Amino acid sequence: MGSPPTEEGRSDSEGPQHRVRIGSPFAIGRYEITRNQWDMFVEETYYPGLGCNDGDQPVACITWQDAWAYTLWLKSKTGRSYRLPTEAEWEYAARAGTSTARFWGNDPDLACRYANVRDEAWLSKKSDPLNPVHHCNDGFIGVAPVGHYDPNGFGLYDMIGNVWEWVQDCYHPSYRGAPSDGRAWAEPDCPARVLRGGATGGTPQWARTALRGSDAPTFVSTRYGFRVARDVVGRR
Repeated sequence: MGSPPTEEGRSDSEGPQHRVRIGSPFAIGRYEITRNQWDMFVEETYYPGLGCNDGDQPVACITWQDAWAYTLWLKSKTGRSYRLPTEAEWEYAARAGTSTARFWGNDPDLACRYANVRDEAWLSKKSDPLNPVHHCNDGFIGVAPVGHYDPNGFGLYDMIGNVWEWVQDCYHPSYRGAPSDGRAWAEPDCPARVLRGGATGGTPQWARTALRGSDAPTFVSTRYGFRVARDVVGRR
């Protein structure tokens, strides 16, 4: 878990790279939760967080608290142990057995087959043409529908790009002292929660599997969404 010191674009928060053994079987969503799925929750519970984006696009404008509320509703509705993934589970799922900077390899310019990122179209459409881009065209400047790009080796879509994804863990500035069994690294009332995966508009430095972000659990952004996980009982 994490990135080696030699990985281009790396930040100190991605280290030290360390070995994690996931302690319990889990399942994780193929896709980010969509606006359509979010609307079902809002309509049934009268939840005040309306979200943004449309239809089969990933819901955004979601706080960590909103994402957690959705998992509690889904757990109650289905009787299954839905929750947010832990950070270690998320990275295990995103890597899909790889150790390269991205699940498709180290070349950032192959991104457009797999991810919604900052591509060549941003040079003419956005006001920050000096920021690095991926030298390809992913077909979208804004958010893309879930599942539009090729999946990783585990069959999971949009693990890099599109929207940042909230996970369970409190943010710590490094992995020193992190759990080694895949559990969430969390404390009561932590001031910041971890976000993973980056979003549309992510430069090559930001479109990497080990990238970490964080924000207050009450913060709303048009680039913050989530996917769900659940415990799998009786499987090894």
